[in-house]
Amino acid sequence: MTYVRTLITGSRGAGKSARLATWAQERQGLFVPSNPQALMTGLVPTVAEEIALGVEQTVTSREELHRAVHAVAADLGITDLLYAHPLQLSGGQTQLVALAAYLVLDRARGQIDGLDAPALAFDEPLLGLDDAMRTRVLAAFSRYPADLAWASARPQGDEENLATELQDLGQGAAQPVEAPLVALPTRVTADVLARDLAISPVTPARRRWKKQAVAPVATGINMGLAPGDCLILTGPNGAGKSTLLRTIAGLLPPVSGQLTIGAVPPHQQDAPARVALTQLVAQTPAHHFLAPTVDADMQLGSGNRAEPALRSSLRDTVLPEGSGQTHPLDLLPTEQHLLALAEALAAGAPCLLLDEPTAGLDTPGLQQVAALIAAHCTAQGSAIVATHDPELTDALAQHLPLRHYRLDSSG
Repeated sequence: MTYVRTLITGSRGAGKSARLATWAQERQGLFVPSNPQALMTGLVPTVAEEIALGVEQTVTSREELHRAVHAVAADLGITDLLYAHPLQLSGGQTQLVALAAYLVLDRARGQIDGLDAPALAFDEPLLGLDDAMRTRVLAAFSRYPADLAWASARPQGDEENLATELQDLGQGAAQPVEAPLVALPTRVTADVLARDLAISPVTPARRRWKKQAVAPVATGINMGLAPGDCLILTGPNGAGKSTLLRTIAGLLPPVSGQLTIGAVPPHQQDAPARVALTQLVAQTPAHHFLAPTVDADMQLGSGNRAEPALRSSLRDTVLPEGSGQTHPLDLLPTEQHLLALAEALAAGAPCLLLDEPTAGLDTPGLQQVAALIAAHCTAQGSAIVATHDPELTDALAQHLPLRHYRLDSSG
């Protein structure tokens, strides 16, 4: 039997998610949204149990459940994560676990009272994945024994080769590539220096008599950034890229080694001093927002020190006209990414830390991100950009000389 593989593409605001949901509804299938963190239940302590939740009541035995979970984990290359906590994974690893929790329906289908596997519709399922993991996911998509669809703002050749049907929804609400960009105020100069740095996503518990030891996820990190530098941080999923950014931001203490920004260790500073040194734009932008409107949110924290005209200019550069009174969580996911970047730039810290800033963005959005990073570096700020997106690297290279650092589990 031949199954449909539908690729839905289009720019920001074109309606990809709505079309995908309709596609699933027409086939009595399942729609999987694009926020993998929101798909983690937090009800179980291991990845294996998280994957099993959707099918554990339908298989005939514990052994069959075990085989199904281990088979889908092997397909996606996450067998080594099965006994990790599902809420303590990297962004890419979380994406893979979320996908596994649905693709396991294939492996368990023979035990579900003879029912066929359901059609699946994934919204941007490849976000944050390295090349090896992309290949594994698309191979799993090709083998899935039912119709399957996915949305992608900037599909690559491997996705187009897999698709048997392409639905291009066009430009939608995307802003033109020529959208005007702002000139940013000159940043306070501050060098970033890491020497023989070891990092861990786990904050050690402090006892009265000793400090608990933690195992580093990466060691031997050496890097230095001067004002105006832009560094592209790469590495496989789970190598510690997000952990490194959080450590540089002062949210995590180093396991060992030296880390300073402007000659001070960031993790030893209080919160106002930390955000005056660095601004971190995380993979989940919704975590940044606290106020009921875009304009009010841009005035929180260090953003309150920015000139109102600068805040307005940054807002209008990245969001549709009239967005000032919109609740940040009512924006499109891609617009939330852009707003989080605009707020970080308004805050004016010398060091900008970006974790997969172009996830789900169309080409105009990607070029806006590249131009805004370049404006920050031109204003004598430095930037560290963790990314799996070669198009972002290419776009930045048109504006700036780039430096590169590849992180892996051995440092």
